Amino acid sequence: NMCFEPTPLSILTADVAATFRSLIERAGLEIEVDCETFDELVYVDRQAWEQILLNLLSNAYKFTFEGKIAVSLRRDVEHVRLEVRDTGVGIDPAHLELVFDRFARVDGEKARSYDGSGIGLALVRELVKLHGGVIGASSKRGAGTTFTVRIPLGSAHLPAEHLAYRATNELDGADAFVRDAATWSSDRRSEQGGRGADRPRVLLVDDNRDMRAYLASLLQEDCIVHAVANGDDALDAARRNPPALIVADIMMPGLDGLALLRELRTEPLTKHIPVIILSARAADEARIDGLVAGADDYIVKPFCARELRARIRTQLELSRARLEIGEARAATRAKDDFLSLLGHELRNPLAVLSTTVQAMMLVAPSEQADLMERAVGDLSRFVDDLLDMSRLSRGKLQLSRERVELSAVLDRAMERVRVLVSERQTQVFLRAPRTGFLIDCDPERLAQAFANVLANAAKFSEPNARVTVDASHRGECARVVISDAGCGIEPERLATVFDAFEATGRTTGLGVGLAITRNLVELHLGTIEIRSEGAGRGTECVIELPLQAGEVSRPATSTRPRRRRVLLVEDNHDTAIALQHALQQLGYQVALAHNGPVALTVARSFQPDVALLDIGLPVMDGWELARRLRELKVPSRELHFVAVTARDQTEDKQKSADAGFAEHLVKPVDLAKLQRVVESLPEPSVH
Repeated sequence: NMCFEPTPLSILTADVAATFRSLIERAGLEIEVDCETFDELVYVDRQAWEQILLNLLSNAYKFTFEGKIAVSLRRDVEHVRLEVRDTGVGIDPAHLELVFDRFARVDGEKARSYDGSGIGLALVRELVKLHGGVIGASSKRGAGTTFTVRIPLGSAHLPAEHLAYRATNELDGADAFVRDAATWSSDRRSEQGGRGADRPRVLLVDDNRDMRAYLASLLQEDCIVHAVANGDDALDAARRNPPALIVADIMMPGLDGLALLRELRTEPLTKHIPVIILSARAADEARIDGLVAGADDYIVKPFCARELRARIRTQLELSRARLEIGEARAATRAKDDFLSLLGHELRNPLAVLSTTVQAMMLVAPSEQADLMERAVGDLSRFVDDLLDMSRLSRGKLQLSRERVELSAVLDRAMERVRVLVSERQTQVFLRAPRTGFLIDCDPERLAQAFANVLANAAKFSEPNARVTVDASHRGECARVVISDAGCGIEPERLATVFDAFEATGRTTGLGVGLAITRNLVELHLGTIEIRSEGAGRGTECVIELPLQAGEVSRPATSTRPRRRRVLLVEDNHDTAIALQHALQQLGYQVALAHNGPVALTVARSFQPDVALLDIGLPVMDGWELARRLRELKVPSRELHFVAVTARDQTEDKQKSADAGFAEHLVKPVDLAKLQRVVESLPEPSVH
């Protein structure tokens, strides 16, 4: 869009130079303007000529701290010659031929701003070429620099279609150049961006003012842009208000791009901020250095604006995705921690209720006590389900595998739902061969999975309904199909039946049973599928598990010992009293202690052969107490240890095993199971 018009170039040049006079004089410098007057008009594009002269003047002002800046215009035979001389810091001869290259930098020179002579001088050279002219530079370190522009007279060298006449004497860009140069002594940062505060904040770091302005113009439509001129300011800005992204030049005085990157990566507040490095160094080694230092991307100057915007968008989207994933993980951890804490805190009062009700049923069974026992059992299962979901979501649930027949697992599942099936008078038809379906599993956990499906079949069917359980071979797998003729599932809900807390509202429960079931089946390397043809048309659950070769694992046999002398150590008063009474009703001799030191004293006189220890005791925990009791060697027989605790984590159970405990029981304890454990312990050996 060049428009070459006959122009009184002496007047235009003097007017443009005059716009810098006040600024130069305020800096303590002299300005000398000497424009020869000649009658011939010179064909120039007025805006381009202003750009040429203003860039040269601003460059001279930037690098000159004493002396003067001189502008001269002379007419040669066939050319007009413009010179801009200064008495500034000068340029090393080795760097002189590079000053007109795009993005070139001459580091280490004293300047009012660390903008460098890059885009501005490259633009000047291109504008001079468009006039058919040439530009050159001469300089001496410490003595100043002279830029010389020569353009031909006449218009024969110019394209005819761009020749015109524009009747205006307005200086289009001078004020902007002067304002920009005036800020070099004070303004070191800026923030740009139009609409919306919800846009991502991008921190631009480049000591070249032209480059900062260019980058800001590319990004400010989509981002809030905060631009600073050096690495130290960038580090300070990132610490005070971490941005969504940092775009940093690699070559800057002081803290350069790589040093800035290393500082950012060492601080917790800034180490996750994505950083894009800009550099004129295109070699592979330079790219590798940047990426090794922790850069998320490395872009070589000169770059394509569309590519830069695309890469910035990509990094912002990746950063946003990482943030959302982090927030989701934090929310999941908080939920799991809450469920774990809730379950743990409910165990102690549940233990009191459960033990007391079971003791009541031993002494005087009644319908009321039976109702209470079932209610406490339901509540205990709710707590277990909460804790199971927490463990499964964190990958902390571990299986105790053994080889068993599938029929034995299904028998355990039937026992788990016996009360519910009886209440609803559900007719369960189990068709599973007693042998020939050997599986490697955790029998209790797999029975839990089948029981959850059976419980759903009973709850979502009418009373007296029929439920079938069929086991068959399918290749190298055992296939179990549990079918009912109950209320069925709407097609739109089939995709979500395994989601946690997906309750129907038609029955009680937390809505985690099938979620737990799927996880348990998959932990056994199996598959599960729920099928239904719609509401009112029943449901079919298909579970497939890999079959194993070999024999059933045989438990060690033990002889039934005599009644035990039991030392019970429990710091919760209500739990201790309830469990003591229940054990006494089972026929055991019981001594009670509420902490470790008292237990050590009681053991010397009571001489127990079984110690039921809570783990979370004051003064010393149950594991430490077991070690101290062994060291006493007061009993005349070997002492066996059983943990009775609210701690149900896998690592807690492992610590109990490592400490020599025969069993780790989780509150609330089933008295029948506790009795089986105590009576299955080996006969104490005499010391």
